[in-house]
Amino acid sequence: MIQAKIKTDLLEARKTKNADLMSWTQTLLGEFARIDKELSDDQAIAVLRKVAAGLAEMVKVKPETQAELLYVQSFLPQQMDEAQLREVVAAYKAENPTHTLKEFMPFLKQQYGNSIDMKMANQAFKQS
Repeated sequence: MIQAKIKTDLLEARKTKNADLMSWTQTLLGEFARIDKELSDDQAIAVLRKVAAGLAEMVKVKPETQAELLYVQSFLPQQMDEAQLREVVAAYKAENPTHTLKEFMPFLKQQYGNSIDMKMANQAFKQS
């Protein structure tokens, strides 16, 4: 679905002669093609996160790339903030006091999917 939306955006960019959007969509579709012809949304989100991380660094040097970063981020699911994540960790630990981080991470992935920053989850579990 994400890949299809980006393809639609590319067609729209061509019709309206929007060079920036055309460039962004072609870049993303090229990144997707490195992995497979058709990606699942989970695969596409993984690629988009890597692209967004690179763009976030680039924005520091080239502020004009902010619009491209915002476009890429528009496809990413809303991330759970640190306070919400700490609540999830506390609830999990209350119900499963003997469980380890190794057992917690698959639970998070299954329950919350792409709305979790796994690095932050790892830190939150260790700190609680």
